[in-house]
Amino acid sequence: MLTPYSCYKARSEITAFTLRNDDTVAFSTAIHGAKIFSHQECSVVKNLSIEFLGQNTTAVCFSPDADLLAFANDKIIYIINTQNKLLLQKIRTYEGTIEIMQFVPNSKYLITGTKDGRVMQYRYDGRSGLSRLCSFGETKKAQETY
Repeated sequence: MLTPYSCYKARSEITAFTLRNDDTVAFSTAIHGAKIFSHQECSVVKNLSIEFLGQNTTAVCFSPDADLLAFANDKIIYIINTQNKLLLQKIRTYEGTIEIMQFVPNSKYLITGTKDGRVMQYRYDGRSGLSRLCSFGETKKAQETY
């Protein structure tokens, strides 16, 4: 049975989260960095105050096990080890502002989507893009007619 918990309130918008194997939750917020939270103990287990993660961040995601945190500030991707807060990789991109990203489970790949409609694949243990998976043209909103 699911039980609602009200022991923690994020101070800014939650931008990404994942449930870890040890029943803790890893999440990031728009202004206050990332945290690993234990709902059983009702406390923050780890506070991940990371340089460059904050109000200029355009996309955030955790690896499936939450051992890695990826975030983008416009066209730069940062890969962080959540255990020791070390910067593992910094990847400069040239395909547009990154708006969404996701780790591919059981692989070394990171998929990103840009504001310009490009979907890119990166190896997060390397510094360059592998390939453009697809591109979407500019979408126009249909005019409403009554």
